[in-house]
Amino acid sequence: ESVPHWSLLKYNHLENVWEQKTSVCSSVEDKMPDAHYLVEVDGYLYYLAVWHVGEHDMSVWLRKYIHHTDQWQECSQPQLEARSGRSAAVSCSQHIYLITNLAMHRYHPSMDQWCRMTRASRPPVVVTAVAVGNEIFCQTKMHAELFVYNTESDSWRELPPWGQ
Repeated sequence: ESVPHWSLLKYNHLENVWEQKTSVCSSVEDKMPDAHYLVEVDGYLYYLAVWHVGEHDMSVWLRKYIHHTDQWQECSQPQLEARSGRSAAVSCSQHIYLITNLAMHRYHPSMDQWCRMTRASRPPVVVTAVAVGNEIFCQTKMHAELFVYNTESDSWRELPPWGQ
C-alpha cells in the first residue's frame, strides 16, 4: 500500500487552467487522514491533517507551503490529551484554530507554537466552523446548535436554537 499524497493545485485565471504544484505526503500508519483542512494565514497555505489512532488517541499533522521553493515545511504539533470524535480547523486573526469536542487549540505561525485555549462549558461536537471577523462560529452535529468563540476575549457563547 502506498503512502497517501495530496496534490496542491493553483488556478491560473489568465490562462483558465489549473497548475499542479508540489504534493504533500501525509502518513500516519500509512492511512488516509480522518479529516484534513487547507487554511491560509498571512499569505501562506497550511495543510492540517487529523488521524484517530487506536481507540483513544488523536494525531495532528501540520505543514506550511513555501511558494517560492514549491516545498512543504514541517510545523509543530499540538499536545492532545485524547481522541475526540470530530474536529474542525479555521484560520482567524493570523492564527490557526483546531476545534475538537475536548479542547480548542491555537497555532501561532510566526512562533511555530500551539497553545490550548479556553474550552466551552458545554463543549460542542463540531461538524463545521467558519471565522467571521474575530469570531469562530461552530455548528454542531445535529445542526441545531451554534457555538461562537471570540478569539480576542478567549470566550465561548451559545446562540439560541434555530428559529427562536
